[in-house]
Amino acid sequence: MPLLPAGAPEWAALAVSLALLAVGGWYGARALSGRALPPVEVVDIANPFGPGRYLVGHGGSTPLVNGHMRTLDESVSRFRPWRGQSYAVDFFGLGPWGLRARGWRPADPTAYAIFGAELRAPCDGTVVAAEGGRPDFEVPNEDPVNRLWHLPLWALPGDFHAAIPLWLFAVQILAVSILYTWLWIASGGSLVLVHVFHAASNTTLGLLPLIPGEGADSACPLGLAVALLCGLSAVVALRLRRADP
Repeated sequence: MPLLPAGAPEWAALAVSLALLAVGGWYGARALSGRALPPVEVVDIANPFGPGRYLVGHGGSTPLVNGHMRTLDESVSRFRPWRGQSYAVDFFGLGPWGLRARGWRPADPTAYAIFGAELRAPCDGTVVAAEGGRPDFEVPNEDPVNRLWHLPLWALPGDFHAAIPLWLFAVQILAVSILYTWLWIASGGSLVLVHVFHAASNTTLGLLPLIPGEGADSACPLGLAVALLCGLSAVVALRLRRADP
């Protein structure tokens, strides 16, 4: 078995693998850094739950592990109505086998380990507002509107997609689809690598100042990124065409 790749497609596959490994290592280090205290004054509060085992779903000092921190960005207008949850923490309970529930997304709320847990006020304070008129979703149902986020979002007011030209988004989708196809072929029809690449690209868009209104002043940074993506996709497309008998 040769130690080095035999041809250009193999070298390209190795380069993509090493790039994904580097990106995964970088994100892993960023995620671990979220366990450290932020460089600001912090408030030490007590555990809000009674006896039991609980795991933090969203929490920490970096946006990578704590999505609530993104609402602290005052430059993003769509985050302003949700500023009240900026310092929120998401918990879920753990059962005897380290699972959050008995079964796969059971409809019975009592099947979840956190159901009925004692909830305590973690610190002294004054409740300034409370809301209880929202309808409850039956487990495991979800919001029937917001879960359709993959549909065209340009019509939703305040969504960042409204700041991206439709043609630019279409070109991006076309270019990345070529890469997904090549990864699927090179991996022998496995979708694992495609999903990893898709997740890494989405996370990169959220962390780098590329999205208009969410770190970028215009669509130019995203346009440059899409141009590089198109160049890479063109090379891959030519390789695929030459490999086609």
